[in-house]
Amino acid sequence: MKHVLQFSNPVFHGGLNVTVRNGDKWMKANIGDHLEIKKTGSSVIMCTGTLIGKACLPFTLVPEAWLIDEHDPSCRTYAGLLKEMKRVYPGFSAEKNTVTVLLFTL
Repeated sequence: MKHVLQFSNPVFHGGLNVTVRNGDKWMKANIGDHLEIKKTGSSVIMCTGTLIGKACLPFTLVPEAWLIDEHDPSCRTYAGLLKEMKRVYPGFSAEKNTVTVLLFTL
């Protein structure tokens, strides 16, 4: 299956990338699914990836070790990721929100 994955800051590195999404919407994607990666608001496919892992958990339980491969360098720490989540998802609360962590390769 194919999915469109949008990024407000589409910065990636070769190989494994991680992105954290609010809620459980992305749990519908299956390992091996193809991802068409686009900048938010654009119809242009920047690149394609393959989903290789996913987890749904409370934001406070996302291990910082998982963030080493976060696609956005400013989100490779818990504090940096929380700042970005609050910017992208107004009203986001570290204590209340569940997130889906997606692992994908480019």
